[in-house]
Amino acid sequence: NGEEDDTSDENDEDLPTEETFIEDLLIEADEKINALKQQLIRAKQNLDGLDDELEALKLQKDAELKISLELFNRQIASLEQEKKSISLTGIAGEEKNRLKKRKDDITDEIKELRAKKNIEQRELKDLFRTKEKGLKDERIKPRQKELKAEIKQLENDIPQAEYDKNLLTTKGKLQLILKDDDLLQRLSDRFIAAEVAKKLDYSIFMAVSEYGGKNNSGEYEYLLDEDGNIIEDENGNPVFNQDLVNYNISKAALEDLTVTHEQQEQENEKCQVGDSEEEVLHGKPLAIAEAFVKYAKEQGFNFWTR
Repeated sequence: NGEEDDTSDENDEDLPTEETFIEDLLIEADEKINALKQQLIRAKQNLDGLDDELEALKLQKDAELKISLELFNRQIASLEQEKKSISLTGIAGEEKNRLKKRKDDITDEIKELRAKKNIEQRELKDLFRTKEKGLKDERIKPRQKELKAEIKQLENDIPQAEYDKNLLTTKGKLQLILKDDDLLQRLSDRFIAAEVAKKLDYSIFMAVSEYGGKNNSGEYEYLLDEDGNIIEDENGNPVFNQDLVNYNISKAALEDLTVTHEQQEQENEKCQVGDSEEEVLHGKPLAIAEAFVKYAKEQGFNFWTR
């Protein structure tokens, strides 16, 4: 049994703790963020490389135009030098005619070379214009679109990965909150609302009068005895049928309205109205006015201390 306990303890030590689990998640998050950043760098380099391809094509065009131009210019310069070296002074007869014809031929050759030079320059420019258009349409633009979409996605994925990493730790969560003005405002509003709600959490006195002393026509209603006669008080005045004020409760009873719930239950049992919602005191039912006095004293309102 001792050996089994030792083995169990060793196995428990091998189990990953929550702290170790979080550390592993943080390592994975860092690796993911670094991989995304490297991918973003490569995508931007590839995008810049497309411009390099266009620049290389432009340099090739300029180089070939220059080579062609220099070749024609050398030929033309050689012919012009030859033409300049031919002198007809002091020469007559067939030799003069031959030399004159040679000068004329050289002039024609120069014109022809200049025309060919212009044509070849034009053709080279058209050729490279076609190459540039084909490079842009078939490779550059589609690849640019692809790389820009990849860059945009990576620029969204990296902040999200960093956000997810911050969610793993309390410090990270606080950093996210401090960076988000809208979230800070919402939390502030929520806290203020909660504190205000605490201040506003108080009981409210509500009462509904069932007998107001008048009917719908505005005529007074009185309490009637079993024979239908109006009940009068000790002074001979008619008693209104109302539940607003109970004039039969004495001042002493009114001052003793701070009774507990247990005392109220005992009073109700004594008056045999335990099944009724009507409150009584010293055998006298409480009307709305007395019920409010009792409520105010129980709540300790500063405007009613007695």
